[in-house]
Amino acid sequence: MEASEHFNQPDGARRPVMSKADNTQALPATNLDMSRISNEMYISGYVFASNLTLLHIYGITHIINLTLEHPNYHPSYFMYLRVPAKDDSSERLSPRFRQIAGFVRAAKASNGRILFHCSFGVSRSATAVLATLMLNEGMRLEQAWTLLKKAKRDVEPNTTFFNELRWLEKDVFGGCCMAKLTFLDEPRDSPTDDWREALARILAVSAQGGCERRIYDDADDYETLWNAFRAVVTSEEDMRRLLVEIVGRQSETDVSDITDGGHAAASSYPVSCAKVEENS
Repeated sequence: MEASEHFNQPDGARRPVMSKADNTQALPATNLDMSRISNEMYISGYVFASNLTLLHIYGITHIINLTLEHPNYHPSYFMYLRVPAKDDSSERLSPRFRQIAGFVRAAKASNGRILFHCSFGVSRSATAVLATLMLNEGMRLEQAWTLLKKAKRDVEPNTTFFNELRWLEKDVFGGCCMAKLTFLDEPRDSPTDDWREALARILAVSAQGGCERRIYDDADDYETLWNAFRAVVTSEEDMRRLLVEIVGRQSETDVSDITDGGHAAASSYPVSCAKVEENS
């Protein structure tokens, strides 16, 4: 097992006690905002994820919290993986796909049951489930989508997340599904602008609190971004336009900090980004 797949139980954590005869197939496949995908994988919104009694009844042992707005409700009872993500077009979940899949593999290896949750179990958690099915079960996107949609009819990842799933499928299988899977779906075979997509991934991971290199190898993103810099930045005006682009995609960063020689902005980026600047 790779180092990235080891997840520690919180100190003093109390795991749900399940008898060998326990069989959740006898329980309703839906409860509040929860739906069962398989005997090991469940998806829900925050209502079910915050209900300790129901979590115990369904034998949940591991929880993947894909929200920025909701805490880990019961850290003393369950193993958590927190991905503090927003449900909007500026967010990127693809840097976390393999980390999430590794967490699920480790949970299943210990006979655990995993709950994926976001606010309503519609977009962020659905995206994580689909990525996990592709990476761990060898499913193509359309096959994984059919399985998830059968379990929970209202799932609908936003357009950005759906295209991240297509690019994952292309990376894993060599080709991707271009069928329009939902009414709002806008299939794209590849990023329309490689350097902007690389920048979006880097900023998303930075905003989420960083990601270990062994889980997210960002070297290709930085190389793409650096090559773009060298190709387009030939004057002070070019640099000004580029900084405006960065500011527009990292709204939490103060404009004056970025334009003040770039020093304040560099301090908020991952270490590897600072190294790129030093080597310039």
